[in-house]
Amino acid sequence: GLIMFSEVITEIVETRKALELRNKELQSIFDAFPDLLFHLDKKGTYLDFKAGMQKTFMPPELFLGKTIPEIMPPETAEFQMALLRKCIESGEIVREEYSLPGKEGLDHFEVRFLPINENEAVAVVRDMNPLARQRIELKETIQQLKRTNLDLEQFAYVASHDMREPLRMIGSFSDLLGARYGDKLDKNGKAYLEYIRKGAEKLDILTRQLLEFSMADKKEVIREEMELRHLIESNLEILVPFLNERRAKIEFDPLPKKITCNAIQMGMVFQNLITNGIKFNTSQNPTIIISGEETKNETLLRFKDNGIGIPEAASEKVFKVFRRLHNHDEYGGTGIGLALCKKIIESHGGKIYFESEVGKGSTFYISVTKQN
Repeated sequence: GLIMFSEVITEIVETRKALELRNKELQSIFDAFPDLLFHLDKKGTYLDFKAGMQKTFMPPELFLGKTIPEIMPPETAEFQMALLRKCIESGEIVREEYSLPGKEGLDHFEVRFLPINENEAVAVVRDMNPLARQRIELKETIQQLKRTNLDLEQFAYVASHDMREPLRMIGSFSDLLGARYGDKLDKNGKAYLEYIRKGAEKLDILTRQLLEFSMADKKEVIREEMELRHLIESNLEILVPFLNERRAKIEFDPLPKKITCNAIQMGMVFQNLITNGIKFNTSQNPTIIISGEETKNETLLRFKDNGIGIPEAASEKVFKVFRRLHNHDEYGGTGIGLALCKKIIESHGGKIYFESEVGKGSTFYISVTKQN
């Protein structure tokens, strides 16, 4: 009997030591916890508390044994008591944010009530001042960005719109100068005149595309259902001289019959993707295969070319405005085309992305959401 009694005591002592060790571990974890925990009964009486890294809003002797209405401002006490009752009655966690007067204005907190049983709950109080400051800073940053974006959009519109008239004058008078006085110019003079004409032409294209880019998502996108192949082919008509010059071939794999989009904007996307697939192409027979399918919620299209491909290191630059992967001597362009495509597709609630292998070509994917 004595031996058996000794073994039972040993087991109890070991269990007690294990519990003490676990309590120390839990206390160490709690000491690093940023929240305050208050044990309350259903009347809102503060029965106990735990404070880790935070200090209580007043000395414990001033709130222990007292109720929420006795120590909180009336409005705060009213909503906290309502949350406490809801928590205990529903058996669910409830939360709310509130503010209290502090030394430097209002201090912001979040309280969560967790039910323990039918008569008690735990209130977890978190200091929300850092988050509140971040929210204010974020709001100010967003407002500043909106103002900056508006300024940039207005600048882009003015620059691209108002610059086109003097550019047309430069082009027109360059043509007149060449027509009337071309025979009096020497070889260098004629070359200089051609440089002026081409420069004005390139700048006119750049300003026009800049205007399209700045306005792409400013108007409400009016979308309607239309024949997809007809839309693509109508935009190919504009590119016929370019396609013939490069002896390019456009092939259609199975395509969805319909697409819901803005015809003018989507036409810009098709023209840019087709033009790029042929322009950035050293093959004797540039080829673009257009295919796709539709799901319940979207239409997916693929534009596959046999061009030079895009290096993986340059993949992040492709859709950024004015980011060119090649110099003007190798390939012409403004660096706006794909950025414009991205803006248009996103305004349609879709996305654009690509897969590519250098020397073997690229495949651009665009998705367009269907309208209910």
